[in-house]
Amino acid sequence: MPLPPSPLTVEDVLAGIVRMAAAGDGVDEEEELVAGLRARIRRVHETLKAAGAPRPRVAVIEDIDPPLAAGGWVPDQVKRAGGIDVLAAIGAPSVRVAAAQVRTADPEVVLIAPGGGSLAGAAATGRTLLARPEWRWLHERRVWAIESGVLTVGDGPHLVHGIEVMARIFNAELFTPLDDTHAERLA
Repeated sequence: MPLPPSPLTVEDVLAGIVRMAAAGDGVDEEEELVAGLRARIRRVHETLKAAGAPRPRVAVIEDIDPPLAAGGWVPDQVKRAGGIDVLAAIGAPSVRVAAAQVRTADPEVVLIAPGGGSLAGAAATGRTLLARPEWRWLHERRVWAIESGVLTVGDGPHLVHGIEVMARIFNAELFTPLDDTHAERLA
């Protein structure tokens, strides 16, 4: 039996959860879990839509040596959270970017999300980036470190929490306050 393709979108991840359950014995529980996850995503969407929320331009940087714009399902998370990813396409691989390229893309919000990292690691990475001369222009943007190990890395239910955290960053006035255990404002 061939392996299913690697997930490239949030929907692929959710479908994979159901597929894994079908291979085991927990189909009902997994379908209920996925229904709950989809309901959480729908709540974010409906809140943004009802408010006519602005869609900020967003860049997600997953590494700084060399700088990489996060691909895969991360641009899908950004979209579902109400943002527009200005560097990467949904389902496409992560791409190398230069500071000038990111500046030209003109993001309003920059998320620093080193692959699999802790919030403390992401914050340290972000501070390193902000200190580099070619990246100092970021001080004029909303720059956040996020705990990618919990919010963006690995194909599982936690990706929905990542969408909710991003939505709080992009349109804080529309949601309950951001829990600072997963994100920290750097600039």
